Amino acid sequence: MNKSILIKIKKNIIIINVIIIFIITLHYYFNKNKFNTLDVYMDYRFNSKILINENKTLDKFTTLFFLNDIYFNREFYEVNDLYPLIPIKLYINSIEEKLEFKFSIKDKKIFNIQFEYANEDLQEKNIKIIDSFVDKILNKYHERVSMMLIKKIENLEYEIGEINSLNLNNEKEMADIKVVGLKNEIYLLSNTLNSLKNGEKIIVFDTYTKKFRKTYFKTDEYVLSILTLLFLINILIRNIDRVFK
Repeated sequence: MNKSILIKIKKNIIIINVIIIFIITLHYYFNKNKFNTLDVYMDYRFNSKILINENKTLDKFTTLFFLNDIYFNREFYEVNDLYPLIPIKLYINSIEEKLEFKFSIKDKKIFNIQFEYANEDLQEKNIKIIDSFVDKILNKYHERVSMMLIKKIENLEYEIGEINSLNLNNEKEMADIKVVGLKNEIYLLSNTLNSLKNGEKIIVFDTYTKKFRKTYFKTDEYVLSILTLLFLINILIRNIDRVFK
């Protein structure tokens, strides 16, 4: 490299530092809302609890059925009402059979100094909102199950009425066996329906896990990185003539 250029670079080291600091400051200014941001991920898992055994109708009311029902009936569960109030996003993960919630908070700890304690309050507030939402959709789900059971019982009673109205002299014994089976199914479904009316649950909340993920630089990390970069650049400029010998 031309010796005169090297001399100019060394002479203007202060100006070069000022330009670098100016560019870095601009970057921070235009991205200040991204700094110190943490995404909080909360996974809610559920267990299915069959109240009455030996009934195939109840076999389908699994956790997977519950999650799919939320996905395909968002309006009934008022899923979309969760986001307008606060920036909480909901994902329905049918593969891992869980509800995933995500919201963002600001990390107020810089250089190990806590400047604000609003994060804990915001977390608790969002968790309470999510807990309330989960309780609501569980209640609505059991309303749906109750309606399905009532419809199923009505269909079975209609089927019994149809069988009794037919003249089945030659097949009366088989018809009676069929009616007994239908009545037994109605009995089991009615017991389950009464259990639901008394507050029993088919799907119950199991547990939740909480994870944090940094989405951008923390201010202290950014400052330390910049200071290190400036230090290295200054060493390079001061020894630039040796580098290009």
